[in-house]
Amino acid sequence: MKSKHRISGHFALFSAIAFTVTAHAANLTWDTVAGDGAGITAAGGNWDTSTVTWNNAGADVAWSQTSATGATNAAIFAGADGAEGDYPISVTTGIAAQTLAFNNTGYALSAGAARTITLTSNTLSVASGKSATIGANVTASFSAGGSASNISGGGTLNISGTGATVTKPNNLFNIIGGTTVNIGTSGLLTTSSQLLIGTNAGSGTVIVDGGTASSTSTTANHNLILANASGANTASGTLTINSGTVTHPAVSGGLRFGSGSVLTAPNTATVTP
Repeated sequence: MKSKHRISGHFALFSAIAFTVTAHAANLTWDTVAGDGAGITAAGGNWDTSTVTWNNAGADVAWSQTSATGATNAAIFAGADGAEGDYPISVTTGIAAQTLAFNNTGYALSAGAARTITLTSNTLSVASGKSATIGANVTASFSAGGSASNISGGGTLNISGTGATVTKPNNLFNIIGGTTVNIGTSGLLTTSSQLLIGTNAGSGTVIVDGGTASSTSTTANHNLILANASGANTASGTLTINSGTVTHPAVSGGLRFGSGSVLTAPNTATVTP
């Protein structure tokens, strides 16, 4: 009888462990047509936690998360390329995603009221030659602290519209991998640490075209850095200000230029301090 009790106890423990292991994260791909297996159909729709608009290795599922800041899945937008804004995505609730990837052109995220997409694994990517938009009332917020955050992939991320924001609190914020960030009217790219445009991980470009690039850091020696590359690395960093504002507090560092850096600013631009 005692051995039976021991077996039962071990079985209960094994079951608990097995349950924990099977509850793992998934890569979910936006897909507006159900029932076609692994096929991915690009189109607009609502990003919420109830509508079945995601594909998990051929299975049709709704977006899932533990909370608005607790991510269990990575979000991928893919399918056939469209024109800019062909696939409008309305973010209708607070979203938590491990990462956010745009693998084709045409997706534009916006919201009717302020919504935040929390990125817990610190990566937002746009594939090379593709473009995507963070639009009105949507804030893509990388997790505070921890490791550096990257906008990467080699494509173009547009930030445009009232309340359109991409932000990183407390740690390095890198634009890398040949990626361009285009900050349009009312858009905001902001960090409370250092903004690095181009590093050893590849070149980066920021174009300010009616919006704002901002650091709010008050830590000494925090800089806005163009081309933070070293050694034989030739990565470039380009900041072009067509119109709009670039701000960095005088109490911290300043604007620092690496060997591959380019700054272009006409009279309509404001750079402070």
